[in-house]
Amino acid sequence: MWAKHAGVLAIAVTRRLFDRNGKENRACEHDLGLAAANLTVEATARGLAVHQMIGIDRDRCHAVLNIPQDATPLTGIAIGYADENSPRVDESIRKRDEQRRGRKGLAEIVYGAVWGEASPLVKKRST
Repeated sequence: MWAKHAGVLAIAVTRRLFDRNGKENRACEHDLGLAAANLTVEATARGLAVHQMIGIDRDRCHAVLNIPQDATPLTGIAIGYADENSPRVDESIRKRDEQRRGRKGLAEIVYGAVWGEASPLVKKRST
């Protein structure tokens, strides 16, 4: 839905090996996430909307965009101007996007010495 109406459609790609020395880049997904987040912040500051999509056809990206096999297309990024009055946006998608997004509490994601057990520091702060 998003890709076909975007002014810009980007494919974010990772590479496991550094070009400069051929060594493994174990943080390539992390690096891509930071780059996508910064792109999103800058685009939003300029009045654009950004929608990231994990459900891309990687094989088709390789074929159509001539992406080398040692690179992995990871996400699609639709960038454009949001148009609240656009008849092209499906009502179910519009409603979903207008809903407030919830986040897990820190006690659910910040662990102490034991995996899955909230850090005592987080427990103290949340009381």
